[in-house]
Amino acid sequence: MEKEEITEREETILWDMALLGANTAESLLYTVYFYNGKLFGLRAGEHRLIRLSNIVVERNKIVFDEFRGKTFKGGLKDLKNKPRYIEHICHENRQIHSPCLASMYSVYIEKIRSHAESIDSFYFRPHRGGKFEYEKSPVGLCTLNKILPEKLLGKAGLPRKTAHCLRVTCATRLFQNSVEEKLARERTGHRSNALFGYQKASDEQVQNVSKLLAPVNDSRKSGQSEATEKCKESETNTQVLEDLPDSDFDLSDDILASNNSNAGKHNKL
Repeated sequence: MEKEEITEREETILWDMALLGANTAESLLYTVYFYNGKLFGLRAGEHRLIRLSNIVVERNKIVFDEFRGKTFKGGLKDLKNKPRYIEHICHENRQIHSPCLASMYSVYIEKIRSHAESIDSFYFRPHRGGKFEYEKSPVGLCTLNKILPEKLLGKAGLPRKTAHCLRVTCATRLFQNSVEEKLARERTGHRSNALFGYQKASDEQVQNVSKLLAPVNDSRKSGQSEATEKCKESETNTQVLEDLPDSDFDLSDDILASNNSNAGKHNKL
């Protein structure tokens, strides 16, 4: 089954329904999980491997350091690979905006810090009594994999998509906005050409490509050509007006000399 991205419309609905946000311990957990996948291109299985040391909030940015955790094992397989170090700039310094992911990440990290220092995990179960706290109990991989399809999309009445679709969303957004391949690879950690399999063209991109390859006499192109010709005609007329001599300030030296000579004769008379 082909993996699909989370569309901007779907993401907006999740926020509007308060399934994403920081109103409860549960929604905050889901928000951190969702954006760990979207911002850093984490694979579904990597969520269970990240630790508190992997993610740091520095004022206006969220930093993911793959070297400090199990997502980068450091074995023979990883010797040739450079661990990801990603800085997601949430906002400009002292800028106030909403929703602020840096602020939400800070709240979550403070609430689970004491648990994470003694238990090797990053995601902890929301308090079952409804308090805005987290229990000293890690969330298992199976439960994590249910967050996107069931706890978020399912509750919102949206098509079910797997946890891996957050990684697809990361690659697709970058591709649709013409981000350089090098920068996209740095975000997702792709080293093979599998990255291209995640890059889904938007309807607008497909339409633009279709217009470029359409027959030269296609009405869409002729409209563009007419507009281009009008612009050229306007530029030509403007240039002609600029080239006309100004009667007050562009008289030739011969004419000026003749006028001065005639003026001298009149003075003698």
